[in-house]
Amino acid sequence: MTKELKKLFITFSAAIFLLLLSFSAIAYFSLASSIQYQQRLESSQKIKEEQQEHFIATADGLKLSLKESQSDEEEPVIYFITNEKNMIKSSNYGSAIIDEVYQQIKPNTKVNHQHLSLNNKHFTVAANEVRTAHEVYWIYTIHDSTEAYHGLKQLRVTLISLILIYVLLIGLLAYLFARRAIRPYEESIERERQFIQDATHELKTPLAVIYSATDIIKLFDSDRLSHESTDALSDLRTEIQDMNLLVTDLTQLSRRPVLESVNLSAIAEDAARKLSIHSRIKKDIKVNGDEQSLKRMIYILVDNARKYNHDSVKIALSLSSTEQMAELTVRDNGAGVAEEDLPFIFDRFYRSSGQQHIKGSGIGLSLLKNIVEAHSGQYEAYNDDGFVVKIKLPKR
Repeated sequence: MTKELKKLFITFSAAIFLLLLSFSAIAYFSLASSIQYQQRLESSQKIKEEQQEHFIATADGLKLSLKESQSDEEEPVIYFITNEKNMIKSSNYGSAIIDEVYQQIKPNTKVNHQHLSLNNKHFTVAANEVRTAHEVYWIYTIHDSTEAYHGLKQLRVTLISLILIYVLLIGLLAYLFARRAIRPYEESIERERQFIQDATHELKTPLAVIYSATDIIKLFDSDRLSHESTDALSDLRTEIQDMNLLVTDLTQLSRRPVLESVNLSAIAEDAARKLSIHSRIKKDIKVNGDEQSLKRMIYILVDNARKYNHDSVKIALSLSSTEQMAELTVRDNGAGVAEEDLPFIFDRFYRSSGQQHIKGSGIGLSLLKNIVEAHSGQYEAYNDDGFVVKIKLPKR
């Protein structure tokens, strides 16, 4: 899976997951709120009915009736009544539940639809204060909410299962559609790579022949050339060398790096010696990389530092490491890069304003970007008393 496809797949799957999760959460909490509201209404109604049944209105106010009434309901109401000291009345139905609830709740307090779990069953308890002429009573009702509790629990499990199933299915579909959508892009990139490989291959031979011809002219006929012809020959040789560098860069840009365990410390030390620059390199740092590409990457950084600065510019290469990453830094003490150009310097063929007169293909840093990304690395460029490029590559 390519990096672009993976990013597209993860983004789409995450969006679908969040959408389904939001919808399921809204559906669940809406239903749960509706059920709880219905239970509160039922509890309030039952308290009101029990209060009317057990407290009789007299001339002196309300009076508790200890007479047990006969209920015609299929499921009698479970209730009990307390005063400040004891339970003084309760329903004949559900005495075991009443005893459990009475032990768990705080006596003589208003319970606002409290949920209790008893012996794998679930109940909603509500209470209300009733004042008579001589005493204060509390009437409690107990509503069996086991069915609603397990219904909501089953709904949670169902919604979570559906979310996971739909995310997997939609993720699979997203992957298939993303593969189909990105296939033309991959084919286009492959055609571009093949074209560059073919074009550079065809250019190498005539460039080599032309350069050899200039060598012959310079060797055998230099004394007979006019001053203008000598200058023209020198310019031609310079242009051929520049063209060869461009062909080399294009070849590097089109090739797929072969990653294997390489000693980045040894590559950096060799490059610093050949390029005659100051270096500070930690020994034996190994990465999973392509040796030729990594050498080219260092050359590009040093060549850029020399090309866009004065002759006396000082260039330093350093290589260090953290627990997981190798950090290669190339810095110079030149003028740096204009801040408005920094975001674009890794774009292909981009040339900073005012530097178009400097010879170059404009693909050096773009090639560096491709090399770093092919190695699953990171890169950054900034000004710090000169221009600095820092590259991080995963350690082997």
